[in-house]
Amino acid sequence: MRPSLATVMSPRPWEAGLVQAAVDTGLVRLLARCYNPVDLPIVDAVVAGSEVPWLTVDGIRRWRRAGIAVVGMFPLGDRPAIEMFCRAEVDQLFCDRADPLVILRAVRDLVSPRLPTERGSLNRGRTAGTHR
Repeated sequence: MRPSLATVMSPRPWEAGLVQAAVDTGLVRLLARCYNPVDLPIVDAVVAGSEVPWLTVDGIRRWRRAGIAVVGMFPLGDRPAIEMFCRAEVDQLFCDRADPLVILRAVRDLVSPRLPTERGSLNRGRTAGTHR
């Protein structure tokens, strides 16, 4: 089973490249490109960049408590972004120059051991397993 994925829309090139790689390879099922946090459907994983103004430690933790694996993207050398993602305990962290295929494989590997277990919804507040 392929993991479902949403991205948080970004003007930075990493997001468009990741979306194109997801479409081209089929490694994941791309369900949404979200502009606002309320747009996020129930998915196995979300990839979000630090450049998104509404992305917060609390928001990332909420996704993780709902059972969503979170992959953070940061610009090269952006220490505050790295620190924010570390405080939020994202599942995986990549420089936004990383190869999109490497990111998609990481998403697949993060989520595959947990499939096909039931995912919690953001509204039910179910918790996920421990941080990887």
